[in-house]
Amino acid sequence: MNLSSNLLGTELASCAHMEHFSYASSYSHHLKSLFDQLSNVEAPVSNELLSLQIISGLTNAYTTVGSQIRHGDPLPPFYKARSRIILEETASAEKAVNTTNNVAFIASHIDASAPTSSNRAI
Repeated sequence: MNLSSNLLGTELASCAHMEHFSYASSYSHHLKSLFDQLSNVEAPVSNELLSLQIISGLTNAYTTVGSQIRHGDPLPPFYKARSRIILEETASAEKAVNTTNNVAFIASHIDASAPTSSNRAI
């Protein structure tokens, strides 16, 4: 190993966790870029290791999908693992939006049915 691969390995160890990124796609793109750079300095990384790295850096919100990927037999290639993680992120975001919309809808109906000073009996 040369100095370039040692530096990339250090960067990988220090920031290859999803918590450092806003989106799963940014996280996976960063990992893929680091692994591509390692290949360029003649320190290639296997697809299996890349898949394991993306799983090991996930936040707690992705525990279930990470476990599903990890227990796949055989371990899926990186692009499939990445797709599953991004799908999970999209589904969670949609669920959050739907929950917010439902709460707003319910609140508006409660407000509409609440007695006001003009329709209260005197």
